[in-house]
Amino acid sequence: MESKNIGKVAIVGGGVAGWMSAAFLAHMLGKSVLVTVIDVQGIGSSAFQDSAIPPLKAFHAALGIQEADLLSKTQGSMKLGTQFVNWGKLGARYFHPHGAYGAEFDVVPLHQWLLKESTTQGDAPCLDDLTMAGVMAQDGRFAHPVPDRRMIQSTYDYAYHMDSSLYCDYLRRLAIGAGVVVYDATSVEVVADSATGQLTTLVLDGGVTVEADLFLDCSGHTRLLFSGPLQSTFEDWTHYLPCDRAVSVSTARANDFQPFTRVTAREAGWQWRIPLQHRTSSGYIYDSQLCSDENALGVLLDNLDGRMIGDPNVTAFTNGRLSASFIKNVVAIGDAAGFLEPLEATSLHQIQSSLFRLLTLWPRRDCNPSIVDEFNNITAREWDLARDFLILHYHATSRSDSQFWRYTKDMAIPDTLQHRLAHWNTSGRLVSPGPEVFQGPSWLSVLVGQGMMPQNLDPLVDAREGQVDYHARLAGIRRIIAETSAQMPAHRDWIDKNCRGAKI
Repeated sequence: MESKNIGKVAIVGGGVAGWMSAAFLAHMLGKSVLVTVIDVQGIGSSAFQDSAIPPLKAFHAALGIQEADLLSKTQGSMKLGTQFVNWGKLGARYFHPHGAYGAEFDVVPLHQWLLKESTTQGDAPCLDDLTMAGVMAQDGRFAHPVPDRRMIQSTYDYAYHMDSSLYCDYLRRLAIGAGVVVYDATSVEVVADSATGQLTTLVLDGGVTVEADLFLDCSGHTRLLFSGPLQSTFEDWTHYLPCDRAVSVSTARANDFQPFTRVTAREAGWQWRIPLQHRTSSGYIYDSQLCSDENALGVLLDNLDGRMIGDPNVTAFTNGRLSASFIKNVVAIGDAAGFLEPLEATSLHQIQSSLFRLLTLWPRRDCNPSIVDEFNNITAREWDLARDFLILHYHATSRSDSQFWRYTKDMAIPDTLQHRLAHWNTSGRLVSPGPEVFQGPSWLSVLVGQGMMPQNLDPLVDAREGQVDYHARLAGIRRIIAETSAQMPAHRDWIDKNCRGAKI
């Protein structure tokens, strides 16, 4: 009897999404499934994938990747979070940390006591000195967190900056070493079963054919497999996220080798700065309706902190997602499933999350509709929640100095985001519809950092105020964090000692 289990997987696209998928499936499924990659010319890595968020460490752990080896091979550095400049208002800055704020000391959340303290002292609240990651980043220091939950060194997390091209090469070597078969191609023709509509074969240039039971579309915005009967509606989020172009460059490594990403709001969008061991990645994300490519490049070049290497690269994109990223026996992974501008470095996470979800819901060859629906429902919810968090950055501003910021400040926002802001405004509470990648501390950093203060606090604050010396507690946390950070090694020294890459 013919097996109903999937025996062959074909992945179209050889960029980061394709090689992450290949390495992951080959490692997790072993010899029971033959994994083939069709490395399509023109699909490669992107400057949008030079930065990650902490969950990527789980992906690396699943593949047995050693951190020191990864960072040395990808010229990587550590990332404790993101510094935002000029977002709430011109001249202001705040830090979005990886990890928690301080250490909770009461039934009332710590941030409520901070907001209470700011109202009694008349000062604007500052969260940055209450987060271990934020102070370490400001001091330019790094050390691994400790597992002992009683220590302040356990309250932060970290991620990586990596050269996306080198990361792609790293994953490719892993995949091939695990037995993945590779075909190079310039074109791909799709053959489907006339009765079921499922794909059966890919015909490559030169007449080479690749048969499979399950197909992964990792071809980016071209979506080579999502055509004809497999077309999926694209939900365009330009209304909420109007930036649609990017110009990116590399510069010589700056002396300012800090363990964080910096994003600076500009007149028609924002600029990123990502420090790597051998270079600095920079780019300007902008609204092409308000800023030409020429003007965008001028803004970027005027705000670089090093000598430019190579030529600028301009990329067009549309924020949004497919209504369904799993149809028949084809799954869209990465940019093929949707796109969110790299404001919070979600690109690699969306790939990783989809792969873990696919493995959890691993189908048989018939790809039962209940499995397909579950995958699509969870995927859509994840994308929508991340979208709302990005919208918050644009909406929570008092800037009115340009047409771009006047629009984002006043634009209509999704009901799901409006619901969360209503709770924040009336009580300073952080509510969530369920599991999501950006949790309470992330939302808190943007809301407070960009000056969106609640009208009232949780009524428990008044009930508990006489029972808690919150001034002393907050002062103690600030002192312990500052003292602990001062004892840690400099980020540059930590990299040199543990994972220095070869000179390029």
